[in-house]
Amino acid sequence: MEHKQSVIFNGEFFYTNSVPLTFDNRAFMYGDAVFETMLAVRMRLPLFNRHIARLSDAARLLMFGLPKKFSIDPDILFNEIIRLLNKNKHYIHARVRLHVFRKAGGLFTPDTNEVDYLIQTEVIKLPEFNPDGLFVSIFDSYRIQPSTFTPYKLSGNFRIHILAGNARKLVKADDMLIRNTAGNFCESISSNLFFVSGKTVYTPPVSDGCVAGVVRSVMPKLCESLNYNYIEQSLSDSEVPSVEEIFLTNTISGVRSLKALNLRRFFTNVGKKFSDELNKNLASEVLL
Repeated sequence: MEHKQSVIFNGEFFYTNSVPLTFDNRAFMYGDAVFETMLAVRMRLPLFNRHIARLSDAARLLMFGLPKKFSIDPDILFNEIIRLLNKNKHYIHARVRLHVFRKAGGLFTPDTNEVDYLIQTEVIKLPEFNPDGLFVSIFDSYRIQPSTFTPYKLSGNFRIHILAGNARKLVKADDMLIRNTAGNFCESISSNLFFVSGKTVYTPPVSDGCVAGVVRSVMPKLCESLNYNYIEQSLSDSEVPSVEEIFLTNTISGVRSLKALNLRRFFTNVGKKFSDELNKNLASEVLL
């Protein structure tokens, strides 16, 4: 018999088909929401504190009134997630999505800044590094306009990424690189972007419009461990001929190297080193 899955809504368990969400919730009506996607490994959340810090920064920007469990006592929220993982029997590897949205009421002017929150878990297979790499193309139909909001996972931020996802299917690519309005590479559909030249790893600054990724936030430490320099700078087409490798990072998929960007081929050796180092650190929780 299939195990019935549950979610947590405002601290209480509900089966997935009985969550008390109404049509007037502001996440649906206005995209008035922020979310975090976390990796659970054997009933642990290795980067939990970094995810909650980013969500809290976004909540302040949106003027959300977060419950105390999100800031003053995050252990309560942590334990709720662990209880949900246990209830859903997601014991090995799971994706955890924490969705926070302003309570219903009002039109563009909210009636309140208090929030509801929803926690979901989904079992996943932890991806292994693929030495063959990814075939990646460039999405140029629309470009990201950097703003105060682009570093965060706000529900209305990802229209361009969704369109890039559709384009990816059309050209049969594994991913797409997205540019900002200045023409510089920003990120991929769901990952941060890194160029490798010699012993230096380059990544676009958050001010260029990329999400302030959680794995991205630990890259300086990983670079130090592997004796690479870490530099944040704008990356354009002019840098591509001089780099040996390009790789992407994401909380769920880890480190993935490109084998080709359009017609240009790349190595994957450095990406493998960073993948191994990240997984080692996640297993020991030293990146908390």
